[in-house]
Amino acid sequence: MQEIQTLGAANKTLSRLLLGRMGNNDFSNVQLNVLFAVSTTLSIFSLFGSFLIVFSYYKFDKLRKFSFKLVSYMSIADTFSCIAFFFGNPADGSTLCSLQGFCIQLFQLSSILWTTAIATTLFRAVVKRAGSKELMMRFHGLCTGLPLLFAFLPLFTSSYGNTMAWCWIFVEEESPTIGQVWRLMLFYLPLWLAVGFNGYVYYISNRAMKSLFSNTAECVPKKYRNLMRRLNAYPLILAGCWFFATINRVQNAINPQGPLFWLYLLQVIGRSSQGFLNAIAYGLNDNVRQEWAILFGRHPNVVTNYWVEQFELRQRQRLEEDEEGIAHTESDDSSDEDEDDDELETYSETRRNKPEQDQDDLETTII
Repeated sequence: MQEIQTLGAANKTLSRLLLGRMGNNDFSNVQLNVLFAVSTTLSIFSLFGSFLIVFSYYKFDKLRKFSFKLVSYMSIADTFSCIAFFFGNPADGSTLCSLQGFCIQLFQLSSILWTTAIATTLFRAVVKRAGSKELMMRFHGLCTGLPLLFAFLPLFTSSYGNTMAWCWIFVEEESPTIGQVWRLMLFYLPLWLAVGFNGYVYYISNRAMKSLFSNTAECVPKKYRNLMRRLNAYPLILAGCWFFATINRVQNAINPQGPLFWLYLLQVIGRSSQGFLNAIAYGLNDNVRQEWAILFGRHPNVVTNYWVEQFELRQRQRLEEDEEGIAHTESDDSSDEDEDDDELETYSETRRNKPEQDQDDLETTII
């Protein structure tokens, strides 16, 4: 009788593990393998892009500006987030599962919040005409300290577990409220607050930059038009990466026993691409490409010579366009997009007679 009871308890535990927390019965092994393969592949691209930004910051002296330092911190968070997903799909209740859930919560939220620090720095430079270096400790408190606190909280309720194809904050059948509250308050609410904040800040910054040229007959130079397009892209990247993840978690809350594979797949594609898209949008600008082109020019080979030649060709084409007067209203923009940030400050001073501001903080306008 005791053996039968023990076997029954074991079966009950196994059923709870598989049905209640892991949910692996809903997805086939093929589907789980597809999710892991897609996650791993895109995470490799994100890891490479993030590492390239961090390496560039420490490699090239000209890139060691306050604004690019913030970008490097965001890339560091993206790097460790990618590494966490390389853990695969750990067994529910294992130490590795809890570690993966902790790291995902910590570093993904940290990356999101660093985008708000970058947005704040740009807003203060362009709109408020103020520096942001004195806010560095506050930025660390918000973007590192707060995610660290939020990552520890689920440990007190043993809320890290397998959530289908990776470990994060799971929702128990018997008491779903705790897991759902943690997911909302510790991740998705800060996420969408950050999206809204970034969108508002970049909208105001765009208007401020356009106003620099509103009192003249000149159009906005190409250099600043490109910058304004990038400002519009920043909040869209963040929203796009997490849109389907949010929809998926809403569906999980409404119907926890009926997960949808295609929503999980779209969630994996979005969140695994965040580091790569951040690297392209925030980090791989002309300043960074120029530094790499110069480096490869010093140490040429067959592959890197092509990069250098393409960069030089692009520079010549821009100069030819200016000389031929193709864009007459852009005649003051004969310099390349990757010139020093002094131009924006000088330009705004001549138009509005503003006092000289901290040069390093205005550098954020060409992140």
